[in-house]
Amino acid sequence: GVLDLGNSTNRFDNLYLSGGVNFGVPSGAATSNTLDDYEEGTWTPIYSGTDSNPTVSYNAQTTGHYTKIGQVVIARGTCYAASKSGGGGSLGIGGLPFAAAVGTYSARSGGVTISQADGFDTNDHPTTGAPTVNTTYFILRQILTSSGTNTLTTDALQSTSLLRFQIVYTTTS
Repeated sequence: GVLDLGNSTNRFDNLYLSGGVNFGVPSGAATSNTLDDYEEGTWTPIYSGTDSNPTVSYNAQTTGHYTKIGQVVIARGTCYAASKSGGGGSLGIGGLPFAAAVGTYSARSGGVTISQADGFDTNDHPTTGAPTVNTTYFILRQILTSSGTNTLTTDALQSTSLLRFQIVYTTTS
């Protein structure tokens, strides 16, 4: 039979479960239709380099928040440099709350939306990005007007670079 929990005038306030929520699964068996992982939290985004990390002092606006539902992570953040020196290799954002899942290539495990990018080198402005598989890092890229993308280097990062972004990716954590 079917059992309704509550109605329009009598509703439950909180629900505490020791297992997951099964969607359309008979006998309560845990399957791919079971939601058994939900988490919200904060994290601290940092500018990173693939060869060496730049030395960065961060503005107080640097912050991050995330929501994890099953294997999908939605992380948003602001990374704001107050000063910068050094660094080498490809430029990215590190410190993601969970490692990106391994896939055939990194673009399959997620994508980055950039809502604001100020104070970067004039010729190298981040417009997109992609998670690096099996790491807590994503690479910053620039969409070229001709075609394709250009991976930014740490030289694009300046002393007042500000980046506001959201990344959606999968994890096995």
